[in-house]
Amino acid sequence: MKKIIIIIACVAITLGLFSSVFVFDPFKLNLNFIGRELTIEKTTNVVTEIKKISEFTTACFFEDRIIDQRKYNYFEKKINHKEQRNHNLGTIKKSAQSSWQKLKSATSSAIENAKQSSDSTVKGIAAAVGTAAKDIAVASGSSAKDLATSSAPALKDLVKADEVVVDSTEVGRIVFTVTTKVRAGYDLSKIEQEDLIVKGDTIMIKLPPVEIFDIIANPSDWSIFHREGNWDDTEIRNIQSGAKEIIRQDAINFGLMEKAEAFGKESLVSLFKTFGFSKVVLND
Repeated sequence: MKKIIIIIACVAITLGLFSSVFVFDPFKLNLNFIGRELTIEKTTNVVTEIKKISEFTTACFFEDRIIDQRKYNYFEKKINHKEQRNHNLGTIKKSAQSSWQKLKSATSSAIENAKQSSDSTVKGIAAAVGTAAKDIAVASGSSAKDLATSSAPALKDLVKADEVVVDSTEVGRIVFTVTTKVRAGYDLSKIEQEDLIVKGDTIMIKLPPVEIFDIIANPSDWSIFHREGNWDDTEIRNIQSGAKEIIRQDAINFGLMEKAEAFGKESLVSLFKTFGFSKVVLND
C-alpha cells in the first residue's frame, strides 16, 4: 500500500537551513547594494552566491513500496512432434476416404441415371452419357474441395520437425517492503552567468530543468516480507538497486516533477524578494 505525500515543508526546511548550512546572509553576499541602482556588472557576484545554494529541494515523494522478485532456472527442452504427425496423417487418410466415398457414390448414381435413360437413340445415349460425365465432374470437384478443406491444417503440420525450446522453472521468490523518499527540485549550481541578469531591483533568471536529486532507501528501510529459495547478497543488492528505478518512475507518474516546478518557482520568487528584489522573473 502506498502512502504518498508531497511535503511542501521541504521548501521551508531548505530556506530555514540557508543561514546555518549555506551561511546565506543577503547583506554579506554582495547584495548590500540593494536599494540603489544595480548594474549588470553585479550579476557575477549574484551568480556566485546563488550557486552556493546548490540543490534547492522543492517537493518530496514518500512511498511504501512492495518489491516482488522471482528467480528461475532455464533449460532447453526438445519437443517431439512424432505423435502429432501420426495424428495428422490419420486425419488426412480419413478425409481422403470420405471424399473418395462421396465421389464413388456420385459416379455410381450418374452411371445408373444414364442407364435408365428411355431414349435409346444414338443422340439420346450421347446426351445421357454427357449428363453423367458432367455429374461425375461436379462430384469430383466437390470431393477434391472437401478433401483440401478438411485436411489442409493437418497437411501443413505433417512435416513439422522436432524443435528445441527454452523452458524455465521457478526456484525462488522474495518479497520486500521498502519505505522510500524521493527529493526533487532545482540544482542552482547549474546556473551560469548568461542565465542571470540583475538590473536595478529586478532579477531575471533562466532556471535549469527540475530534476530528481536522490532516491533515499536506507538499509533499515528494507524488510523481507516473504522468502523462498536461496538468495545471495549480490542478488539482493541487485534487486534493491533495480527497485530504485521503479520508485523513480512511481514518483514521476505521481507528478513529482510538475509539483517541484510549481512549488519551486513560488519559493524562489519569495526567496529573492527577501533579498530586496521587488521583481523576480523566472524562465525555463
